[in-house]
Amino acid sequence: MVGRYVNNTLTAEEMELFLEHIRECPRCMEELETSFIVQKAVEQLENEDDDSTLDIKQLLEMDIRKKEAAINRRKIGRLIAGIFLLLLLLLVLVFLLTLGAEIKNILLL
Repeated sequence: MVGRYVNNTLTAEEMELFLEHIRECPRCMEELETSFIVQKAVEQLENEDDDSTLDIKQLLEMDIRKKEAAINRRKIGRLIAGIFLLLLLLLVLVFLLTLGAEIKNILLL
């Protein structure tokens, strides 16, 4: 999964599981750091006009935090959608109960 992380091809669910795992597994985090360093070094070599020095570990940490924030935004969006759906269902239930009471009153007349 490290290669897919570096190439940014993990699904959202895979990304979430991967990020949780690397925070707990030093061996996998070290493998990720190595792959990330290689990719960033190659990118820097390809950009010959860029003579800046990169702090690769800082770049990796920023990349991980950015992806964790995206996961958290997705979770919040799902929570809001769930609350909206629950409120909608509650509104439909109230409407049906009100309608049922009105029909009962009409039938009793």
